[in-house]
Amino acid sequence: MARLPLVLVSLICATISRLALAKDEPQLQGDNFCNPLMCVTAFVNDSVVTYQMSSLNQLGWMAIGFGTLMENSAMVLMWWNGDGSITLSQRTATGDVEPTPDSNPPRVATTYPVLSNLTATLPTLSFTIPKNNDTVQNIVWAYGTENPNSSDPNDANLAIHQQSGATTLNLQGQLDADDLPSASQANFGSPEPPSQPTGLPSPTGSPSDSQVTGSPPFKTFEKLIVAHAVIVTMGFLVILPTGAMVARWGRMVSDKWFYYHWFIQVVISIPIVVIGWTLGPLAVAEQGAKHADDSHKAIGILLFPLYIIQLCLGTFIHFFKKPYPQRHPPQNFVHGGLGIIIVVLAFVQTRTGLTKEWTKATSRGIALNIFSNLWIAWAVFVPVAYFAGFALLSRQLAHERSLPPPYTPPPGGRDDSPGGIGVRRLLGTEPEDDGTHDIYSETRTHSSGSSLSTDIEMREVSLQGMPPSLMQVLSSIGGTSTGSSVPSRSSLTRTDV
Repeated sequence: MARLPLVLVSLICATISRLALAKDEPQLQGDNFCNPLMCVTAFVNDSVVTYQMSSLNQLGWMAIGFGTLMENSAMVLMWWNGDGSITLSQRTATGDVEPTPDSNPPRVATTYPVLSNLTATLPTLSFTIPKNNDTVQNIVWAYGTENPNSSDPNDANLAIHQQSGATTLNLQGQLDADDLPSASQANFGSPEPPSQPTGLPSPTGSPSDSQVTGSPPFKTFEKLIVAHAVIVTMGFLVILPTGAMVARWGRMVSDKWFYYHWFIQVVISIPIVVIGWTLGPLAVAEQGAKHADDSHKAIGILLFPLYIIQLCLGTFIHFFKKPYPQRHPPQNFVHGGLGIIIVVLAFVQTRTGLTKEWTKATSRGIALNIFSNLWIAWAVFVPVAYFAGFALLSRQLAHERSLPPPYTPPPGGRDDSPGGIGVRRLLGTEPEDDGTHDIYSETRTHSSGSSLSTDIEMREVSLQGMPPSLMQVLSSIGGTSTGSSVPSRSSLTRTDV
């Protein structure tokens, strides 16, 4: 019992000692994130922020920029050279193009060799930059697998990045001391993000192990964005241009081109375009973001009513025609011009959706080099294929001159039948005109067939020069006296041919 006070005193002293040591341990301030290709960690102190970029794949170069988009972001790009040195290049870009050197960056970055290691399991590159007043730092990131093969920070040419994205870092967050990478660590493991699984490989694993497990599952709004992108691209960049080219090329060889044009633009495109376009606002609402807060969303809102107007205009042009219309009335040119505007806007929308909207909304990377090449190829093919049709305009005009007049009105000079000219033309019941019918002629249509019992059409003919006996016979049949002409319509019925 005499030793009990001594034991208590020892425990109290040990506890006080541990608390004192814990208090003296530095608290690491900063944040980090990982994606399937790289991890970025920000370490914050009183005057500078140290950024460490760790590669999870074949390393060519890595970069981060300060902003929400690649455009006008102050970027820091780094890569290893063959002699073991590190190149740091500060650049900026005016858009989705290769960044150019920035001789006067807003903050000057400096290579930080202590946290840079090429021989570790996860190669790392680090730099320091003066601290600003931001507590939450917006950053864009990019990862390239091809080394620039030049140590010159200003003249080196960069191959397009494998993936890119955007995210935010909480510079007031706390990092555990165990997460701090050290150049003396043989494995050089990167800190694991505290908020989401990253599939970061273990120290004994290979960098490529993270390619499959490193990407977090898609959220609902991200799935809606993917569906929106795929469906509207199919509708606006494939179906609508196809229908336009059918109209452009088909009219040179056939007067039936409209049926195919109408089927593509109405029957096929309407459900696809409507569904695809609707998914865009649904994705924004699911994410909780604002509508029409950037150019992509604003143009998308404008594009849909333009599409509806184009459909209505095409319907009006075809189904409501004046008697004896022109082959190419002014409204036809308006219809064609509006169609071109819609397709051009659709190409712009697809580009901005790939290069800006996706990374802005999801902070995920994208294989931009693949999609960009496909977009460029299609953006060249569609206008070339369409406008090449104008090279054969003379052939089109010659073909149209060989066709009968667009429409000849029925007796009375007006078309008062329900449905209008265009409806009857679409249904195959348009009056057929060979240019010889008079006002007494029987009305025939494209869809009407022959009959064994049809009225015989007789034209008004001159009786001058005919033998008197023949004139008398014809006059008795027509029920009129002999004169210079006979009625053009006979009451006889053909019963045998």
